Amino acid sequence: MACAAFEDRLLDYHEMAAAERAALDVHLAECAACREYLEVLAALDAGLTDLYAGARVSAEFRNAMAGLTPQKLSWIPELLDFLGWTAVIAFLFGALLYFIPLRVLLTPYVMAACAIAASAAAWICVRPLVESED
Repeated sequence: MACAAFEDRLLDYHEMAAAERAALDVHLAECAACREYLEVLAALDAGLTDLYAGARVSAEFRNAMAGLTPQKLSWIPELLDFLGWTAVIAFLFGALLYFIPLRVLLTPYVMAACAIAASAAAWICVRPLVESED
């Protein structure tokens, strides 16, 4: 079995830059398991290339696949996501301010502006984390 640190790099061995490939060659000179893994990958690639060399995708299949991919992204999910975060943060912010004695100084407009600003900041910060889990 190849070294865990090098398995992914060996998959791209023939497409990598010369400097990166030279560094990998140093490891291959010392590690028999990685050399064997690279040979198996090369044999597998050659076998699959020979097997599917004449394969052509039909127009029907190509059209069916094109129909499955979205042509235009919509801004509606982003807007609904933002509004949802705004509602949650506005509720939490309002509940927090309810128990603070200075709530008399804060008008509903100031509270709403603070809630919207907090939700925008949370949406900007949390959005990349949620997208990375998908």
